Amino acid sequence: MHCLLKIPMAADYGHRQRDDVELKQDAGDMILFTLNPGPHHKISHSEIWKVSENRISESGEASNLARVGDCSI
Repeated sequence: MHCLLKIPMAADYGHRQRDDVELKQDAGDMILFTLNPGPHHKISHSEIWKVSENRISESGEASNLARVGDCSI
């Protein structure tokens, strides 16, 4: 399964830029929360990459779109 997650880079109402570690942690949490594999399943492997706005627009329309807080998955 592949997911694209659009997440804001700023935190604290735009007063602070989040670093890559914090962004990756938040992205992983959002995806896990959305997929919710249940108590007897797990996600065995995951990788998170930073992509440009161009890459997002090249991928076209999403077949499924979920909104969690201020993120789009």
